[in-house]
Amino acid sequence: MRQFLIAYAVFLTAHMVPAIPAVRRRLVSAIGERRYLVVYSALSLALITWLIAAALAAPYVEVWAVPPAVRTITLIVAPLGLMLVAIGLFSANPLSVTLNRGGPENRFGAITAVTRHPVLWGFGLWSLAHLGARGDLVLAMLFGGFALFSFAGMVLVDVKKRRQFGAEAWRALAAAAPVLGWRPAAPGIDRRTVDVGLVAGLGFGGGFAIWMFYGGHAALIGIEIAL
Repeated sequence: MRQFLIAYAVFLTAHMVPAIPAVRRRLVSAIGERRYLVVYSALSLALITWLIAAALAAPYVEVWAVPPAVRTITLIVAPLGLMLVAIGLFSANPLSVTLNRGGPENRFGAITAVTRHPVLWGFGLWSLAHLGARGDLVLAMLFGGFALFSFAGMVLVDVKKRRQFGAEAWRALAAAAPVLGWRPAAPGIDRRTVDVGLVAGLGFGGGFAIWMFYGGHAALIGIEIAL
């Protein structure tokens, strides 16, 4: 339990401190925007891996019994979450988390017709899918915290982007990209029905999900997925 709490504290610190505008500006100024995003994403992945490993090593304290139907839902929703994360990272998106920040501010990935926060929705769905998978206290704390982090992050990112673009410009951009739903592209918005980000994200996310089903989950987490 102690290692889990330490890992959780480090994970939260690593995500809260860079969110401070002054700290982020200094980091970006020192290494550049694209390199910052790559390093930050790699660090996040490493910390998540450590955190999950610490959670699995913690004592098991049952909070609820897990019905078989919940495990089935996990097998469906978790891969969907992974694909949304991958699509969001590959897609152009001036309004949310992405590794693709090239191009003008009116360029949107195809996925933004459905949501302007695909990475956060994906991580949130992945977290909720795992929340009930085992029913023990530590994993409830872990994945419940992840889900809260994701959905609260949507509000925080909107506030940040509204401040960055200005209220009027942000509203014009956000009009083409709902939080969740579907919206046609507004005038002046460059968004295709299918683009490289969507195809690459589906390919990478889908491939990773398949690998997780067939040995990857056991290799990374130490728990084999029962199909």
